[in-house]
Amino acid sequence: MVLLSDGTLKKLIEEGELGIDPEPDEIQYQPGSIDFRLGDNYSNEHTGEIYNNVDKMVIEPGKFYLSHTQEVIEVPDDLSVMISGRSSFGRKGLIIHATAGWVDAGFKGDVTLEIFNLSNTPIVIAPGQRVGQMMFFKMDAPAEEPYGEKKDSKYQEQRGPTESRIEKDPEIK
Repeated sequence: MVLLSDGTLKKLIEEGELGIDPEPDEIQYQPGSIDFRLGDNYSNEHTGEIYNNVDKMVIEPGKFYLSHTQEVIEVPDDLSVMISGRSSFGRKGLIIHATAGWVDAGFKGDVTLEIFNLSNTPIVIAPGQRVGQMMFFKMDAPAEEPYGEKKDSKYQEQRGPTESRIEKDPEIK
């Protein structure tokens, strides 16, 4: 796999081979990634409360939340994506993805973020704020069965913070 550069990513988006909506602003392009912005919905996984169309999120210490990217992505069959938090938020103790930072070739939708506050103080973040980055990797060949074509593609076309659908795994009886 090869990490794609800012110039390559701009070209793929311009040519329509990589879909990102809304299209990234110039400030979102980094040398080997595209910053993603926080969406406006989230859920507190401790209380079950869901918050829609918010103007800020207060991430309490030691609490776990689901949110989503503002960007809806459409990944071609020969790319995969890794998401990571921005260093500036990491230094405050904010984890943007708890474990699942991989997006498969063929995925379409916004990306659910698994947010956790490791610090001792609340962290306030706002929708539209750049909270993480997407790194795009070129695969050695297009996927034979891209995400969305597989029977267990349970998150294809997801929107908003999407809770676990692990009960739909075929090995779960």
